[in-house]
Amino acid sequence: MLMLYGAFNFHYIDDYGYGFFMSVFGYSLIAVAFSTLVLAALSPASALHRLRVPGAAQIALWSYSIYLTHKPLAHIIQGIAERTGAPPWATLPTVLAASVLVGALSYRFVEAPFMRIRQLHFPGNFATPSASPIAAAHGH
Repeated sequence: MLMLYGAFNFHYIDDYGYGFFMSVFGYSLIAVAFSTLVLAALSPASALHRLRVPGAAQIALWSYSIYLTHKPLAHIIQGIAERTGAPPWATLPTVLAASVLVGALSYRFVEAPFMRIRQLHFPGNFATPSASPIAAAHGH
């Protein structure tokens, strides 16, 4: 809880930029927290191992595209929010929704077609086409 409080309240300081807490501790603590969750989910004794989250497979497929687009989208949306006087609480959900949408579209129209071309010309040594993430995502 303390990490979330610090990250939320001290991540950015007006007229300064990203604060000391976020730059020095925040990103590393967030990475440690998520890696701990992944390790817990991999352990058969953990309740997280049995938990199934609807939509998680799609988010995992889109994650690289989301990663590539979230930062520019955040800057664009933040600028629009400041110019229009949008409430501050609305920025984060808007960035999240826009990042997932743009990431999904980028995956569908850029990443997946290039992965199909790569698979066609440079097939992998270990995976069959039916076992690839693209084939699984499109029901092949």
